[in-house]
Amino acid sequence: MTPNYALGANCALEGVAVMMNLLYKLHKSSQPTTQATISALFQKYQEARKPRQKAAFDMSYQLTRLQTCDGWINKITMMYLLPMLGPRFVANSLADFCAGAPKLDFVPLKYSKTAKFHWKDEEVDGAERHVFDKLRVRDGVIGHFRDVRKLWQEAGIWLGAVTVVLISIILSQ
Repeated sequence: MTPNYALGANCALEGVAVMMNLLYKLHKSSQPTTQATISALFQKYQEARKPRQKAAFDMSYQLTRLQTCDGWINKITMMYLLPMLGPRFVANSLADFCAGAPKLDFVPLKYSKTAKFHWKDEEVDGAERHVFDKLRVRDGVIGHFRDVRKLWQEAGIWLGAVTVVLISIILSQ
């Protein structure tokens, strides 16, 4: 995992939350703590963490490809599309990802202020789920940086094609 999004630290903290939840459940259960129950606990931990770790890895991988302008699609995206979307787009995509993070199940949450982003597993009465939803033209198209081609489709593939042609003409002269 590359350090650009601080996802390694975020995933480490999420892992602690998942492990604490599992240990708390084991502690509150009447099961004796044996090697088999500990092995089962680690198996549950791995099953719970693997999909989210994969999503964090994919997001970090794609962001690294973008920031290093790896390939012409990523270069054009980094140079033209992301500046048009603004820094709030990147911040909101990270906030959207973090909103799906696990929480400590045994610690009650009390909010002193209304948040702009809400945990994905919480109901929000009559409010928008996430500020990030405002950027979605069609559900699921603009998400994390998992697929730059989808981002280009939303921005208009013709804009990308025209840009590529113009850059090719300029570079060939």
